[in-house]
Amino acid sequence: LKLYKINKKHFFIINLLYSKYAKDNIDIDDEIKKAKLNKIINTYIVQQKHNNFSKDIYFKCCDVWSGISKYLDVNIWLTVNFLEDNSNINSKLNAEKYYNNIVDIIEILSLKNIKIYGNSIQGIVRKLKSEIGV
Repeated sequence: LKLYKINKKHFFIINLLYSKYAKDNIDIDDEIKKAKLNKIINTYIVQQKHNNFSKDIYFKCCDVWSGISKYLDVNIWLTVNFLEDNSNINSKLNAEKYYNNIVDIIEILSLKNIKIYGNSIQGIVRKLKSEIGV
């Protein structure tokens, strides 16, 4: 997570450049896309003079982002499941616990402007908060 925080800006710039290329060239072979990603990373490193950034760091940041996405996804669904299962007091306490996990990771990593399932994370958090009553 520390590596991601340090390199977040570089990761996002490269990821945006590559995503645009991949979106504009959906019919191109994956091997060519991988080569283009390598070229984007290498060009970025040279032009921006970020010798401490590398392909390895980029892919580690990808893994972190994937993990963050899964973490948010799991905690959202656990919150929803415990809200729907209002059979006992522990259900509400568990919903609050998973809701707090969501809020904490959003705050720690400054993720207030991301979208999940096509909705803003802030909208999802507001809805969960009103359902829990915190």
